[in-house]
Amino acid sequence: MNENEILGDLSTEISERVNAAYEMFLEENSISHNMIENQGVVDPITDEQADLCFDEFMEESKGTSEDEMRDKIQEYVKETFDYEFLVMKVEEEIDTEKILEDLREELVLFLINTEPYGSAPREYWYNQSRQVHEIKELADYADTDGVHLFVDKYAPDWAEEVEEEEV
Repeated sequence: MNENEILGDLSTEISERVNAAYEMFLEENSISHNMIENQGVVDPITDEQADLCFDEFMEESKGTSEDEMRDKIQEYVKETFDYEFLVMKVEEEIDTEKILEDLREELVLFLINTEPYGSAPREYWYNQSRQVHEIKELADYADTDGVHLFVDKYAPDWAEEVEEEEV
């Protein structure tokens, strides 16, 4: 196997682990796939990590036969790139502020289109949604079933806001 083939196989193995970490991150944070472009996250991490570890891997695999090389690559990637590290890299690559803003917009849209909450001003709901700072929590609320839970926790006085607006 030449160096380009080894780098290609190393990148493929790393990419599979990064993709699994990406999926774990989305699931742990209740983020839907349509909110983030997968390749915009997985590919840069894969390229960076493959470049960073290539020389070390080549040094470690000296004397490895061509037949054993794929197994050596799989073993190296598994030992070097644990999921906790890769989830952290995924988190660094993702624009969490943009996700939070998108989720806030989604939640506010649900609220203003759901009776009786639609009678409160959009700005009120947006301000209330800014109290939630965790992606997972906000994603859980930005769902038709989560709207009522959000109101109970963060906007129990919403009806008073409507009364003030009407006066």
